[in-house]
Amino acid sequence: MTVELCKKFREYLLNANQLNRTKQKVSLNSAAGYYSTFRGLLKIAYRDKWLRENINDYLDKIEPQDVKKEFLTLDEVKQLAATPCDIPVEYSYPEDSDRGNLAYQQRGIRTMW
Repeated sequence: MTVELCKKFREYLLNANQLNRTKQKVSLNSAAGYYSTFRGLLKIAYRDKWLRENINDYLDKIEPQDVKKEFLTLDEVKQLAATPCDIPVEYSYPEDSDRGNLAYQQRGIRTMW
């Protein structure tokens, strides 16, 4: 393992296409996450004496971007819950969703989970 190889891997992540959407690049935050995991592996390898020096000392991080997540307000959720729906929906809970959803799907009923 060399510093140069790690730098090439960083550049690859920053320029790689997505696997399922080959015309779109991997997002910066995804690349940052992958590279952070890789650097964590390097740290463990150094700690366990698989590497003679801490390569992380020579590598730059990929800084993630802040992401603004939009969400519904409580009033919007209440309004949505009160909106009539012509499609029959039965509720199930995550702990029994595998069994429940299968039974509902066999009867042609859509569930919330």
